[in-house]
Amino acid sequence: MHSMVAHENLIVDGIPVSQFALRERTSESLPTIFLYHGWDSAKDNYVFEAEVLSLFGFRVIVTDAPLHGDRSVERNVQSDFWKVIIQSVEEFKSLLDYAHLTWGVNAKTSALVGSSMGGFTVAGIFANYPDVHCVVSINGSGAWEESEALFRRMDGRSPATDEELHLIRLFDPIRKIARLPRRPILLQHGASDSIVPIDGQRKFYKELLKNYVGNHTTLVEFQEVPRMNHYISIGMFEYVYKWVSEQL
Repeated sequence: MHSMVAHENLIVDGIPVSQFALRERTSESLPTIFLYHGWDSAKDNYVFEAEVLSLFGFRVIVTDAPLHGDRSVERNVQSDFWKVIIQSVEEFKSLLDYAHLTWGVNAKTSALVGSSMGGFTVAGIFANYPDVHCVVSINGSGAWEESEALFRRMDGRSPATDEELHLIRLFDPIRKIARLPRRPILLQHGASDSIVPIDGQRKFYKELLKNYVGNHTTLVEFQEVPRMNHYISIGMFEYVYKWVSEQL
């Protein structure tokens, strides 16, 4: 733990949360990053990233996704992936309300950053909570139904039924684009990602450009990282910090 950073673990409405901020600024209303992890990860694996971002003046809030970390139980990626994401989207209101009352966090000066499963999650939160200012989705997707079809083809499974797609469609960010306020969006994805196919993110980006017309297209950025698999490079992380700093 960096000596300049205060780190607090707590439970918010059943959600295990870690909160980071510069020790000398813990009582201030700071620009805030909500950080979301991937499948088979947990909030405790993001201490380094949270500390680095805190050192630059952000408050950073990291949660354990359902079935992960401090609330880990046996889980199956094929049957539980979307359940975890959708529950995380639904839980965000409790988390934001608590952060506002406790630390003075304002959605309009907040960013969502997530990788892999977390990249799906932050896209869903962004689409369903229009006051959050900006979002970074890394190796994720904002085209959920498209990505589910890609996953099933990769796994050799049959196409999803309408019943199986019901909740995905209800929360799918790509279905909400036309109604979304135009806010800054950064998409990063390894061009050779073998875990989360980049085609889902490409489709989301194309739909964003159709709706973020005119000057609004400058709010959307998509970085395809050549030869990169399902990882985050130091360069990608540095760009995320720079981009979020400019937005907030």
